[in-house]
Amino acid sequence: MSFETSVIISTYNQPEWLRKVLIGYEQQSIKNLEIIIADDGSTKETEAVVKQFKASSNLVVTHVWQNDKGFRKTKILNKAIRSNSVVDFYCFIPIIKIWLSGTRTITSPFSRKF
Repeated sequence: MSFETSVIISTYNQPEWLRKVLIGYEQQSIKNLEIIIADDGSTKETEAVVKQFKASSNLVVTHVWQNDKGFRKTKILNKAIRSNSVVDFYCFIPIIKIWLSGTRTITSPFSRKF
């Protein structure tokens, strides 16, 4: 499958916020995107949220995880980029950014065309 945009969501042990962020993306009018969760060593609780969302959503979600060895966000973001298909845009989103229903675009000054 070919996507226009990869949304990379960085997270660490915030399963409830991650669930809210994923629900926000499900409400978007833009559907030609993939979501990659860049997980810097969260517990099984985060994995359960991802599995539950993937089972109930039509969005393509990839969970990229690494062992918790301290703060290594840049390493997991690089791993997430390598895990995706070829896209025009990467959109890096911290876990605290929730996209509200009615938001028409996910591009931002933080998106970069490659």
